[in-house]
Amino acid sequence: MAAQLGTAASPEPQPAPTNVAAKIADQPAAWARAATLSGLDATRQALPQQGARVAIVGCRTSSFMAQSFAALREGSGHCETDTFPTSKFPVGSYDTVVALTRRGTTTEVLSLLHTLSAVIRRRRPPRRRVLRRLPVAGTLW
Repeated sequence: MAAQLGTAASPEPQPAPTNVAAKIADQPAAWARAATLSGLDATRQALPQQGARVAIVGCRTSSFMAQSFAALREGSGHCETDTFPTSKFPVGSYDTVVALTRRGTTTEVLSLLHTLSAVIRRRRPPRRRVLRRLPVAGTLW
């Protein structure tokens, strides 16, 4: 009716940006940072070696990312790569365990890493590697 009277209608209020919107907007920069990190020797040394039996664990979104990582790794001939929800991981069955987490604070993941550290200290098998935390600037979804 306001348009019929010749007055301009006020614009619709825009919703405040959400965390999801901010993450989506940050994706190009986050992937650029990931590409830079992938060329670093420390990053390459922290990744599982070809031929190693690898388990990738994660919760929720990270678990889905683990499935993608496993498919790519196996598809490129890098040996067996299995994924597990963190709470279902069979401790002691793999050469290397990769834990995916968005913030590094997930209780289940931290608990599993603590358990794995204790197992590694007790067994000290020659092929097991101590887990390292990679410095990541930004968040990758």
